[in-house]
Amino acid sequence: MLTQTANYLPSVSAAIGGFSPQRYVWRLCIALHCTPRYLLGICYHYIYAAGSRDVTVSRHIYVPLVYVMTVAYITEVSCLLLVSFVSSIEDYSK
Repeated sequence: MLTQTANYLPSVSAAIGGFSPQRYVWRLCIALHCTPRYLLGICYHYIYAAGSRDVTVSRHIYVPLVYVMTVAYITEVSCLLLVSFVSSIEDYSK
């Protein structure tokens, strides 16, 4: 049996796809959302780096892991921005 479901809101890809106003609102919201996430990543770094005095594992393992965690977090947020700002429609390499 096939049921019909009501679609009240469009999907994110349909909302930001090819329409100009929605695309810019989406980009603005993502940029505003990522700004505090960058600050949060820096705060995480300082919290974990300050906590390295209290860890029971050796510091020569813990401190590089804090840097790896920070770089991974910043990379994740940067890739979110990259995916949001560079759409597949705007591929100018062709």
